[in-house]
Amino acid sequence: MKKNLLQCEICRGVFEVSKGFFNGKDDPIFCTFCGKDKLTIEQENDYTQGINLTSEQRAFLKTFLLMTTRYREGELKASIALSKELDENGNIKFPNMAANADWWKEAISIIQEIQDII
Repeated sequence: MKKNLLQCEICRGVFEVSKGFFNGKDDPIFCTFCGKDKLTIEQENDYTQGINLTSEQRAFLKTFLLMTTRYREGELKASIALSKELDENGNIKFPNMAANADWWKEAISIIQEIQDII
């Protein structure tokens, strides 16, 4: 389902508005984030979602992601090591660890993308 969206050209905040706004009969609308009236109409695709963060939230998230980098790297390293560990019969001792290592690799990549965005 598509939604009627406006995006502020100043702060880039995006918010949903009623359909009545688009018929030209409503009063001018202002950004709910910064209060400016520089808005452009956007259509949200079914697959698109966005979030708006305050500068404080953005800084907190950025700091948290940086502070937990070593943890994620340690989990990846441990998963790789455990995926290679053999039991007394020469069989892989922890067969699910290879999938865990793949998950951590993907998670680290996605988190890096998020860090690049924020």
